[in-house]
Amino acid sequence: MRHDIERLTQLSQFQHHMEQAIPVQVYDRDRHIDIGYITHYNEHFVEVGGALFNRSCHQFISRPGY
Repeated sequence: MRHDIERLTQLSQFQHHMEQAIPVQVYDRDRHIDIGYITHYNEHFVEVGGALFNRSCHQFISRPGY
């Protein structure tokens, strides 16, 4: 996983990415799982492209311009 780009951890960051339609890349440890737009989120899960990802198991990386 690239460490030079923004990792989303706060609810406000997920909100911003959802409102501005900024894509996020989803990782399970260092393995890329998915990339897409956030459609829903809460303190436990993030929905990207119709799939739910657990925030405690996955990492979310901002991918503006993708």
